[in-house]
Amino acid sequence: MGATNQSPFDESKHVAYLPEWEAAHIDRIKNMVERDKNIPSVIIWSLGNECGNGKVFYDGYDWIKQRDTTRLVQFEQAGLNRNTDIVCPMYPSIGRLENYAQTHTDRPYIMCEYAHAMGNSVGNLQDYWDVIEEYPVLQGGFIWDWVDQGLIKKTEDGTEYWAYGGDFGPEDVPSDGNFCLNGLVNPDREPKPSLWEVKKVYQNIKFKNNKGNYEVENNFDFTNLSQFNFKYTFELYGEMVLSETIENFSVAPSEKGILNIKSPDNFDASKELILTISAFTKTEKGLIPNNHEIAWEQFILNTPKPLNSVKSNQEIIISDTEKTIQVSNANVNILFNKETGILTNLSFKEGENIIKDENGFTPNFWRAPIDNDFGNDLHKKSSIWRYASKNRKVTSINAKMQNSNALVSVNFDLMNDNKNKIATFQTNYTIKGDGAILVDNTFEKTQDNLPDIPRVGLNIQLLKEFDNISWYGKGPYENYWDRKSGAKIAIFKGLVEDFNWEYIRPQENGNKSDVRWMSLTNNDGKGIKIYGIPTVDFSAHHSIMEDFESLERTDGRQREGDIVKNRHTIDVKTRDLTSLNIDFKQMGVGGDTSWGAQTHNEYKLLDKKYKYSFLIVPIF
Repeated sequence: MGATNQSPFDESKHVAYLPEWEAAHIDRIKNMVERDKNIPSVIIWSLGNECGNGKVFYDGYDWIKQRDTTRLVQFEQAGLNRNTDIVCPMYPSIGRLENYAQTHTDRPYIMCEYAHAMGNSVGNLQDYWDVIEEYPVLQGGFIWDWVDQGLIKKTEDGTEYWAYGGDFGPEDVPSDGNFCLNGLVNPDREPKPSLWEVKKVYQNIKFKNNKGNYEVENNFDFTNLSQFNFKYTFELYGEMVLSETIENFSVAPSEKGILNIKSPDNFDASKELILTISAFTKTEKGLIPNNHEIAWEQFILNTPKPLNSVKSNQEIIISDTEKTIQVSNANVNILFNKETGILTNLSFKEGENIIKDENGFTPNFWRAPIDNDFGNDLHKKSSIWRYASKNRKVTSINAKMQNSNALVSVNFDLMNDNKNKIATFQTNYTIKGDGAILVDNTFEKTQDNLPDIPRVGLNIQLLKEFDNISWYGKGPYENYWDRKSGAKIAIFKGLVEDFNWEYIRPQENGNKSDVRWMSLTNNDGKGIKIYGIPTVDFSAHHSIMEDFESLERTDGRQREGDIVKNRHTIDVKTRDLTSLNIDFKQMGVGGDTSWGAQTHNEYKLLDKKYKYSFLIVPIF
């Protein structure tokens, strides 16, 4: 990573290297400095970026340094050459940051652009900052960028939607499509879910559990922590058992202190105990209101044993015919289609079938591609996983009694378009007499060198009336494997549509991570509750996954070379159903760049085999 004068540009043609353009460059630089030299908010001069690094930029740097001795000068194109006081690259990897920090101490390293926030993005931001905060020479960076650059258009019936590149002018006008939709907020400045991740990662107060002593680190430069109220709350399986406020906690800037926290005297050790510590403003200041939470952290203090599904003493009956398997008693009625291997009926206590159009639990390995997926061609490279479930083959389905429960085992071969087996998927349904259903899933690849799997899970379509959702896990806004630092573990409640996000160009949205349990009920309070063993990811929509895809398809099947299509929020159908994904996990969203960078390996589903389980309990 040494200094270099090599250029990616053709120096015989590029204006940064041609003598006839030197006067124009120097004139621009001088005019900038003379115009803005008395503006206090200007703390660094920039020579520009993405423009080459010819002799003129060395001369310009030298002129500024002799004209203004009080400010630093930065130049992205300088790299490690002498004509920058700050090493300020665009979109370096975490490894590149660490390498610089371990080999350089002479100049600060500040990324002039990083964490490209296009669409569903800003993954692994916490990982960047774990490294940044380890080395003093690493001093942060600038997320690209702040706001989506969309404009309001109207349909013929007057419905408004955000339009973007390619939506204006004749069809043959060149455009970058939605590439300017890369902000942390919508065009109207409504915060996207990723902004909550940034807020948490960037907070200036850090909390640490040091053997029961809760250390608070003040990373403000000028603010004593006495300006904030601190509140701590103990929650047992999501329910508050103790809450206290500390009003006068003094810690000087760049210092640490210990919060005096009283633990609850007695609690049920079979339940999860979580401590949440937060800092709130005491007064309104500028745009920040009184009692605004500026920092928080959670500590899991007691982790119970995984849920143990015990057998029921209530009798249950299996009826096995040529085409179906039925498991039933007075509490539950379940029907499987032996040809498809899919659960087609699920009803409790003589109630109606809650499954929509026989679309019971179906293996699912795909997600509606996000912008970062399009950028690295995941939608092409991994397309076999989009069709693996559609191409599945039932290899066996059988039922038997086991410990007073009914056990239905379904085995699938997952095929590619050439009808070659690439993996297997097995689901075992253990149905108890009280109506509870334990669902054990095993996925295993049968070929090597298969492409990345977007997700491993199951999808089920329920009647739309099951619209009331609650869960105990990360939330309330969407969060993902590599973007969940900013989401608290708590109990959240609302309607299905309250917890999803309408990306201006539709794509994957609404995932919740680390979920202990979730429920869907109708307005009469009837429905199902699903317990992860120990956790699951889930999402729920009144649309199906294909509604969020932005791919041009002519035959219903994606092929190599298919183009990415301009689609909008108004193109997403609201259907008469509730689509529920219960996943082992979905791969992370990534965010290093949106033009080739992949999700980091630690947030990919790279193992050959995965197992996960959950328990369905009726609410009737």
